[in-house]
Amino acid sequence: MTLRARLLLIPLIALCLLLAFGALRDQDTQPTALTEAEAVRVGWDSAAPPPTGWTKVQLPDLWAARWPEHDGVTWYRLRWRQDDARRPVAIMVDQVTLAGAIYVNGSLIARDRHLTEPLSRHWAMPQYFLLSAPMLRKGENLLMIRVSGLARYKPGLGKIEIGAPAAIDAQFRRATFVNYDLKLISIVAALTMAALFLLIWLLRRRDGMFGWIAVAQFCASLYYYNFVAREIWPFQTTDGWQMFVGISNMLAGAAFATFLLRYGDAFYLRVERWAAAACLVATMIGIVAPRIAGHYVGYYHLAGVLFYYAGVAWFARHAIRMPRPDNIALLVCQSLPVLASAHDLALYFDWIRGDSYLFGASAMLALLGGSFAVAYRLVGATRRIEQFNAELQAEVAAATAELSATLEREHRLAIAHSRAGERLRIVRDLHDGFGGMLVSAIARMENAPGPAPGDATLAMLKAMRNDLRLVIDQTMIDQGGLVEMLAPLRHRSGQLLETAGIELDWHLNNVDNFELDGRRGLNLLRFLQEGLTNIFSHSGATRARVEITRDGDRLLVCIADNGRGIAPARAGHAGAGMESLRQRAAAMGGALAVHSSSDGTRLDLAFPTRPRETADADG
Repeated sequence: MTLRARLLLIPLIALCLLLAFGALRDQDTQPTALTEAEAVRVGWDSAAPPPTGWTKVQLPDLWAARWPEHDGVTWYRLRWRQDDARRPVAIMVDQVTLAGAIYVNGSLIARDRHLTEPLSRHWAMPQYFLLSAPMLRKGENLLMIRVSGLARYKPGLGKIEIGAPAAIDAQFRRATFVNYDLKLISIVAALTMAALFLLIWLLRRRDGMFGWIAVAQFCASLYYYNFVAREIWPFQTTDGWQMFVGISNMLAGAAFATFLLRYGDAFYLRVERWAAAACLVATMIGIVAPRIAGHYVGYYHLAGVLFYYAGVAWFARHAIRMPRPDNIALLVCQSLPVLASAHDLALYFDWIRGDSYLFGASAMLALLGGSFAVAYRLVGATRRIEQFNAELQAEVAAATAELSATLEREHRLAIAHSRAGERLRIVRDLHDGFGGMLVSAIARMENAPGPAPGDATLAMLKAMRNDLRLVIDQTMIDQGGLVEMLAPLRHRSGQLLETAGIELDWHLNNVDNFELDGRRGLNLLRFLQEGLTNIFSHSGATRARVEITRDGDRLLVCIADNGRGIAPARAGHAGAGMESLRQRAAAMGGALAVHSSSDGTRLDLAFPTRPRETADADG
C-alpha cells in the first residue's frame, strides 16, 4: 500500500471511531422508559402500600378499565437497576391523575398538597426529578407512586422516563412546553381577546358578534385553566370542579357557534333559543347536583364540541358561498382546532389511546383566525366610515358651494331688482315730470300765436323728447329680448316716416329670444333712431329698410334708403349726425360703414354680441 493510500485511510478511521463513540455515548445517555409496573388499590387513608395484592400493569395505566368502581388510592411500584450509585440520574413522570406522592427507595421526593378531597391536580403537567447519592443504590432501585383519583375522571399513571439528566431535562422541557406552556399562553391570549372584544361590544352594542366572541373566549379560558390548575379552589369536590369545566366547554362551543352565525349575518332565533334553554338546564343541573353531573360530564364536553362543529359546518358553507378573504381565513384557522377537538373527544371517550389533549394547544390558531376576521371586519368598517366621511365632506362642500352660488345669485338678483325698481322710479319721475314739461314746451312753441320759434330750438327739444322716449322704452322692457326692445321704436319711426311719405320695412333675422345688455341696447336704439331721423330729415327717399341679423357672436345692422344720397365731400366725416352715428357704433365695440350714391344711402354696422372689457361710452 502506498504512502498516499495510508494517509487517506487515517481520516476514514478517525471518522469511524468518532461515529462509534457517538453511538456508544448516545446509547449510554438514551432515556429508558419504565413501562412495566405493579399496582394495588387501597382506601383513601392508606399511608403505606400493602405487602400483598399487587397486579402487574403496563404504563401508561388507567385503573378505571381494571377497577371501574374504585374511588380512592392506587399504589404503583416500579424498579430499575443502577450500576453506579454515584452517577446522577433524572426521572420524568409524565402525569399523575389526579394527585399523588412520589417515593424513591422509601424517601419522599414530591407530594401534592391535597391527596383527599378537594384533590390537587397534577394530571396534565410533567414532573422532573434529579436523583443522586445517597438516595440512589447500586443495583435495584425502587420507585413508589401513590395516586389519588376518582374512577369517572380517568385516574392513573402516565409514562415514566429515566436516564441521563441532560436528556431527561430536554425531554421534560419539550413536554412542559406542549402540555403546560402552550395552554398557559392560550389562557392569557383568550382572556386578553375576551377583554378587548368585550370593550368593543360595550362601545358598539349593535354588533352582537363582538359580545359573543368575548363570551366564547372567556369560557374557553376557563376550560383551558383545567390543564394548568394545581388546585380546584373555590370548589370543595372534584365533581364540582369537573362540572365547572364541562359547563365552560359547553358554553364556549355554543358562544363561538353563535359568533360564527353573527359574523355571517345569520339569525336562527328558534334554534338559538332551544340551544340556550338546553345550556341553561344543563348548567342548573350541574350547580344543583354536581355529583350527578360529574358522572355525565362527558356529555357536557360532547355538547360543546357538537355546538362548535355545527357552527363551523354552517360557516364553511357560508364561506364557500361568499369567499371573502376574512371568511376564508377564519375557516382555514378552524381546520386544525376541529381535528384537535376530534382527537381529544376520541381520547376522552377511550376510543383511542393517548396521553395528551391537543385542543388547548391548537386553540391559538382558532384565536388567530377569529382575531384576524374581526380585525378585518373592523378595518373594513373603518374604511367605509372614512369613505363615507370623504363623500360626506365632498357633498357638504358641493352643497356649500351650491348654496353660496345660490345666495350670490339671489344677492345679484336682489341688487338687480333693486336697481330695476330704482330705474323704474326714475323713469316714472322723468316721464311724469321732465317728460311732461318737455312735451308741453314743444306744444306751446308749435302753437304759439306770436312769431315762430327758431327751428334749432324746436329741433333740440324734439331730439330731447325722442331720446327720453328711448330711455323710458328701454328701461321699461329691460328684461325682454331684442324684438320686444325694438317694438316701440318700430311703431314710432313707422308713424314718423309715414307722415313724410316714406315706406319703412323691418327685417329681423335670427334674433328670437336674443337679449342685449342695457347699455348696448340703449346705444343700439339711439343708433337706429338717429339713422331713421336722418332719412326723415335729409334723404328725400320714398322707401327705407332696416335689417338686423345675428351672425354667430356678431350683430349686423343695416339702414338703407332710396334717397338722393350724401354728397361725396361729406361722405367721410362731414355732418354732426354722421359723426354721432360713428361714436355710437364705437361705443358698442363695432365699426360703421357708409355707402352713398345717387340711388340712396346704406349704413352697415357690425358689433359683437358680447361686451368687451372696455367700458361702453354713452353718446
